Amino acid sequence: MSAVEAQEDQVPLSDLLRAAGLIALTVTGAIIFLPSLFFLVVRGDASVADWLAWLIPVGVWFLGFAPAVRPFRAWIQTGAGVLFLLMAAVVPGDPWIPVSTIAFAIVVAGIFTLPWRAVLNLIAITATMDVALALVPSARLAIYDGGPIPLLTGALLQILAGGGLLIAWHSWVRTLARADSEHAEIRVTLVERERLRARSDSSAAVARRIHETVLNTLAAISMGIPQRSQAAARVACRRDLEQMELGLRQLPDSTMAEILHAAIGVATLDRVDVDIDGDRQEPIPAVIANVIRDAVVEALRNVERHSGERTALIRAHVSGDAHIEISDQGIGISRGALERFGLRNAIRSGIESIGGQVEVRVGNLGGTLVSLTAPREVRGALDMPRLELLGVLDSDPAARIGVLGTNLFMAIFAIPVAAAMPRSGLLLTGMLLYVGVVVAIAVLYASRLRVALTVLAVVILVATLGLAALSNPGCGSDWAVVMILIGMSGGATLLPLISIRGWVPRLTFVIAVGILTIAIALALPEGCRSLPVLVAFGTIAYLSAFAVGLTWADEVFEGRRERARAQWRALVTAEATGESLRAVQSGWGEVGPGARDLLEGLADGSLGFGDPGVRARAAAEGATIRESLGFADVPGDAVGHLARRLIRAAAHVGATVDVEILTPFTRGDRYPEEVLGYLENLVRQVPDQNLAVRGFADEGYEELVMIVPNAAIRDPATRFVQDCAIQVSVGGENSHVIIRRREAQA
Repeated sequence: MSAVEAQEDQVPLSDLLRAAGLIALTVTGAIIFLPSLFFLVVRGDASVADWLAWLIPVGVWFLGFAPAVRPFRAWIQTGAGVLFLLMAAVVPGDPWIPVSTIAFAIVVAGIFTLPWRAVLNLIAITATMDVALALVPSARLAIYDGGPIPLLTGALLQILAGGGLLIAWHSWVRTLARADSEHAEIRVTLVERERLRARSDSSAAVARRIHETVLNTLAAISMGIPQRSQAAARVACRRDLEQMELGLRQLPDSTMAEILHAAIGVATLDRVDVDIDGDRQEPIPAVIANVIRDAVVEALRNVERHSGERTALIRAHVSGDAHIEISDQGIGISRGALERFGLRNAIRSGIESIGGQVEVRVGNLGGTLVSLTAPREVRGALDMPRLELLGVLDSDPAARIGVLGTNLFMAIFAIPVAAAMPRSGLLLTGMLLYVGVVVAIAVLYASRLRVALTVLAVVILVATLGLAALSNPGCGSDWAVVMILIGMSGGATLLPLISIRGWVPRLTFVIAVGILTIAIALALPEGCRSLPVLVAFGTIAYLSAFAVGLTWADEVFEGRRERARAQWRALVTAEATGESLRAVQSGWGEVGPGARDLLEGLADGSLGFGDPGVRARAAAEGATIRESLGFADVPGDAVGHLARRLIRAAAHVGATVDVEILTPFTRGDRYPEEVLGYLENLVRQVPDQNLAVRGFADEGYEELVMIVPNAAIRDPATRFVQDCAIQVSVGGENSHVIIRRREAQA
């Protein structure tokens, strides 16, 4: 995820939706005031009162942008629209205010920006004003004669289409609120799972450090310890045992005093002073207590290794969080080395994995202060929330039902609208078919029929609008044309638009509908086309804004869903990798009993460093740890791997194995497991023996020869394992076991 996407994901979708609502409020402002301005200018004889009737509401509308009243912008600007409607009743003059268009624009603006109860009141107010102003003889409004049906269309449009859009809008708001909740939960889950994985990695790092320390000690023992260094070596063995014990011992819920006591118990400093205040008795959960202990141990080890001091001071304060400071008066750590000496991994990774913080400061006169802050509680790993939402606007049936409000409006007025137009029978059929198919889309939206029904709806819509444009309507049809533009070209297209996916298909649909909409308005005679043309452009503006906003919302929502899923997949992959690594490291929690017994014997003096058997056991145990740590063999080290396996097997029965390759081998791939197991079994058959393995390369083959007593041989027959041949040559007392395989091909 890019930095920009990460920043965008922190913005709630509901905030983005509110921003889109404010954009819609601006668009509706243009639809409220620009058509009236057009009529006012076209008249050419507008009075001062006419201009004041327009300028006063426009001024109030622009007041809504002032920073001081920005929180009330929606209320001010919708109020400016209502004020403009009132001007139609009080300003004398010729008709120039398209009341029904303005009223519906006010309702749309309120739907996107005001509480739903306020919108219901707004619908009631504008619908009442629409009818009342048509009945006032002096009202300066642009309206059509034709009886009660045209008189009621504006009010019913606001009630049916506006009410339906209100239902859809609040369904979208609820949908995005649920999406915000989901995304917030995903972010919390990801953080907690990452921290849990980090805690596991931190524990593994501590265990690995212990094993590497023991491995170094065993390697030194296997190579031989000079007499003058044996006392120090015994101290090192005892320290390794203490570190192993610390790594194995997991604290239960513990007080701060118990945590620090456990950490100081393995420190080798001469003195560690402790000062604890705050809540001394309240236990700290084990998952936090062990991380704090390991961090304090590592900080004390840094004092021992790098400060030149043998004393340290620990101050701890426990309240809401746990605060621990480990300080010394040594030479200090150079500022360029603050990320070394265990501060980056063993300390910082562990503390940060539980949601804590680490700070390291170096004094001007020397000394180092390591400050740890850890929470008192840590959440465990959370299950991933289910992403059930299929899309932004179509996930809730209420949204689909809501946008059918305009379709219901068209169904009610289909007969009078068609009757007022030429070719009324075909138009009525087209309108009713279209309404029926759109209703079917809403009902069958989740089925496979949605795409086919959407295509059918688009075909019927284009054919019906084309028929209306080609029917040559007269001025007596201007009311019916406006209804077709508002209904068929406007609100009734919303559900098919939602059903279509992607920028190109949606914009293509909008462009096609827009062209037909303008064609219908221009088909009227010139003397009565002004208002229909303005309605056509307003309808196209609504439709275009809705298409752009819808597609943008889809992309934002789906983009976040995909990024959340990608984050989750990456985390699951990382956890799987971690599980695989932890499976390899499963033995790290306990160094083998053979290594512990060996270190115990050397630490208490019961075993001698010069004993060849001790050195062989050290080599064998070191080989075991080396393998568990995953140290890969270098190319060509197949014999080295075999030797470590045999040395380890010999150590368990008190035997020794000496491996020597007399001529270089070229193959680096390991010997088959069955061959290794066969040789290990031979070694275990001869306790307390000194065995020799010699290697030769001759005539294109690599041969290993092991000499063992005849008693170890159970079956002298030659056997083949993959490309290896195992041959046994039985002599008087000893047998030669020969492992033969081809050299690497050039």
